[in-house]
Parts: sequence; C-alpha cells; structure tokens
Amino acid sequence: MRVYHRQHLTVPLLLGILLVGARPVPLLASCGQAFCPIETSSIVENPLGAGQLYLNFVYEHIDQDIPYTGTNRVRVGRIPRFHDEISTRNNTYKFTLEYGVTSRLTVGALFPLLDRLHRHIDNEEQEVIGGGLGETEIVRVPNRWRYIEFGDMQLTARYLLLPQTTPYTPALSLIVGLKLPTGRTGVRNDDGEKAELTLQPGNGSWDGIVGVSLVKNFSVQTVRRETALAPVFISALGRFPVGTGKFGYEPGGEMFLNLGLAYPLLRRLDLLGQINFHYKDRDDVGHAPGVVQADTGREELFLSPGVRYRLTDSMAIYTLVQFAVYRRVNGIQLTSDWNFTSGIFYRFTLLS
Repeated sequence: MRVYHRQHLTVPLLLGILLVGARPVPLLASCGQAFCPIETSSIVENPLGAGQLYLNFVYEHIDQDIPYTGTNRVRVGRIPRFHDEISTRNNTYKFTLEYGVTSRLTVGALFPLLDRLHRHIDNEEQEVIGGGLGETEIVRVPNRWRYIEFGDMQLTARYLLLPQTTPYTPALSLIVGLKLPTGRTGVRNDDGEKAELTLQPGNGSWDGIVGVSLVKNFSVQTVRRETALAPVFISALGRFPVGTGKFGYEPGGEMFLNLGLAYPLLRRLDLLGQINFHYKDRDDVGHAPGVVQADTGREELFLSPGVRYRLTDSMAIYTLVQFAVYRRVNGIQLTSDWNFTSGIFYRFTLLS
C-alpha cells in the first residue's frame, strides 16, 4: 500500500488569505466592456480527464455609476469630454463548454450574452437664440442605449504540463487561446445613434491569450473534524491584440494574476476566496467611434470571498462578491461599489 504524506495548511492561514485587505471600496471598469476579473472554473482546481465534459454557467452583475480619475472619486463632468458618462448596468451570462481530449489536453469555448443599459450626457454646442452673432452655448442632452446581444466568443486549450502523481503533488497547466470578434460593433439606440466601440457587444479585435496555472492540495479538517482536501491555486494570464482590429482599434494588453483557495467547511460546503490583480494598458484607438485614448487603461487589485455548495459529486453552485482594495484609472472612467458573480457547473464522463 502506498502511503501519502499529507501536507497541512492551518485554518488561520487559510482565513488570512481570504481576509487580507477586506474593506468595501469601489471597483472600476471602463464604461462599456465591464467584466469580473475572477476565476470561476473549477478545472483550475481539478483538471479534466480524458473523455470528461465540463459545463459552467456564470452570471455577473456590475452596476457602474461612480466616476473615478486616478485613485479618486469625482463628480460627473469633472474632466471635460464631448460626453459625460453617467452609468452602465451590466448583466452578463457566460456559458462555458470544455472537453478533455486526453488526460492532459482540454479544449473549450466561452459564449457571453450581454444585457447592458448605458446612459451618458452629450455636450452639444448650439447657437444661442436671440444672442449675438456667433454666440453659442453648451447644451447637455441625455442619451441611453439598452441591448441584449451576444459578445465576443473565446476559444481556449489547456495542456497539463505537470500532472498530479498523488493528491498532494502540484499540477501545472499551460493555457493558450483566442478571442474572436464575433460580437456586433454597430448597435444603435432608439434615436439611431451608434454606441461608442467600448460600449458595443464586441470590439472588433482578434486577441491572443496565454497563461499558466498551478494548483496544490493541502490536508485540512472541516468543522466536523473530518479530513478533506483544500486546493490552493495560482494563475497568470495575458491577453494581447493579434493584428489591427476593426476601425484600426487595438485594445491595450492585459495581465491577470489570481490566487485562490477552496476551504471545505463541511463535506459539501466550501468557503471560497480569491485575490485578483488586473492590469490593462492604454488602447490604440485608431478611428474607433467615441473612444478617448486618455480614458483607457487601468490597474486594480480585488478581494473576492464566496461560497460553493456541492449538489452532487459532479455538480455545484457558487457565489462570489468582489471588492477592490486598490485601483487606478487613466482619465475618467466609471466604477462600481461591488460586483456579483454566481454560477453552476456540471462535469461528467462521455467516454468510459
């Protein structure tokens, strides 16, 4: 009989990772393409085997209604622009399908559906009626967009470079992928005005994706003093434009760093925690309609606590709430006080 040496991770250390910097301060995101930089796939903790299929349905809610510049909150219109951002309410539904081709290779696809309501005020220069020759004034005209559309599709492949030989040895995976310009870029409002590109369902760019993830299990005790595994993972992911996109637009390169764990409180109930760092460079806007380069690019550090309940051995529901512990934006961008993510996943074997 093979004997495994268990590696213990204490409860105080686990909770410390979860609670570092836990204070509710505003999140940030650009006015249109809002998303939660958070890891929702359990494949990071437990890679798929050959013939296994993984389905993950995710709901994200981000309500951006607080303008920020740098690291400070400002009033609407504080920095002069041709329009002033008021709010963007984002409800995003993501469906992910992944399949284990072999015991090491997994391929997948992500399909996002966006439910978005955006409001801003156009600052239009108009001639003053009854005024002097050439006398003008700035008139503030409210404008809004509301749509439900599919966004840009994403394809990925994961290759297990270092498989686990015991439940306590680490697993290392390589991730590569491509974001496709499948989302519409010409959505208009009821007045026939086209939304700015960063507000559209798609941004017209082809983006490459490359990264790695490392997971390691530790032996812990549940609140009922039962021994269980607690996975701790680290992932690093980069996304970058591949060539020039529609309108000559190239989104700024992005980097994502995630540290996460799942601590089993009970046999079926896990306490989740992640620390997420996101950096985005300035966009090369080309002649993209409505995009101000000065208002692109940011960096942010998030704390994301949550819970997960296993309905069966192969199905679970989960919820995470994301708070920011640090943020900095270029120009002026909309932010939110908190983000909400919830989902359900199911994995099963197609081939035995």
